[in-house]
Amino acid sequence: MAFEVMTKEHFAGAVGSEFKVISADGTTSPVWVRLTTVDDLPALAPVNPASFAVANRQSGSAPSTSGFLLTFGSSAELQQGTYLFEHGTLGRFALFVVPDGTETYTAVINRLSTPTIIALPFQTGVGGGSATRTTTASPAISSGAETPSAQPSGSLGVRRGALRD
Repeated sequence: MAFEVMTKEHFAGAVGSEFKVISADGTTSPVWVRLTTVDDLPALAPVNPASFAVANRQSGSAPSTSGFLLTFGSSAELQQGTYLFEHGTLGRFALFVVPDGTETYTAVINRLSTPTIIALPFQTGVGGGSATRTTTASPAISSGAETPSAQPSGSLGVRRGALRD
């Protein structure tokens, strides 16, 4: 099963079962962890934009998200980082885990609820002098089915930036 389609309910069905955990570099021996809980994300506190020292320049609203917390227990010691998890029913997928006390590890799954533009078009001058040509790029969106490249897009008409709330 593809990780992108796994829901809170998929993981809730695996509470109490064990996952094989392999380090990202594959240099250490695999360890086993047990999924102990699946919880909702905590509610976000409302933000008062009037309290900002500098006004927010974006006119849009923050995208809505949905997600959940996975808590694992193990006597093995894991450092904060990304690991490959294997499960008999759920398959193989990568998770970023954070130690949360002694022998407890947490992973946060937080997904955008709707397709969202991740790069915004803008105009850029190409050339120089008084005969500057203007190029406008189309918005870049993610379909979720493609494999992202680790290289920059190379497109002069795309501005990348983080979405912030």
